[in-house]
Amino acid sequence: WPPPVGYCPTDISTYGARDFAGGVREWTSTAALGRTRRFVVRGGSFMTGNANGIPLWSRELVHRDITSPDLGFRLATECN
Repeated sequence: WPPPVGYCPTDISTYGARDFAGGVREWTSTAALGRTRRFVVRGGSFMTGNANGIPLWSRELVHRDITSPDLGFRLATECN
């Protein structure tokens, strides 16, 4: 785990975003206010939540040196 990209072909939003279910919690570049070594992590993962998952807008503050099999980031690019 985590499952490979495209593991669940029906996991697609109305906007075309894929692979949000069962993936990893995602690092952001947002530093926690007043905390120099903590950053915002968003969403849920294959290791968190219940049968309904965790909303993508959920967030937690994580120490920058933390590692976990369910903590990663999403590669993105601008569409032209």
